[in-house]
Amino acid sequence: MAIFWRLAVGSLVTFATSAAHAEWRYCLAPADAARKVYLSRSFTTDAAHDAIAAAFGTALAAAGIAYDRAQCPRADSERQIEAMRAHAAQYNQEFLKRTAVDVPWSPSQALEAWRGTTLR
Repeated sequence: MAIFWRLAVGSLVTFATSAAHAEWRYCLAPADAARKVYLSRSFTTDAAHDAIAAAFGTALAAAGIAYDRAQCPRADSERQIEAMRAHAAQYNQEFLKRTAVDVPWSPSQALEAWRGTTLR
């Protein structure tokens, strides 16, 4: 019986550590020269932070938008990430005097190019 429990627990630990954990994220990129901050919609992904930020930056650059640095904060739930996104927009507007611009960007297609690279 003890062997059964050790195997069961061992299998659960192996499964839990090998399964990809999708995180809630959104991306933002300030553009100080334009006094704007660009914010994506919230999304879930298990891709590496560097890949997500690079994909968001690439999309902004392809649209002709100059920005300073893209970043993609994470949270454990949709509610948390939406609160973080709203706070970032408000903070940028009130304290940094940047206009918050919603960008209709989703990483699903953009990140396909990154799959299988060392950033994954």
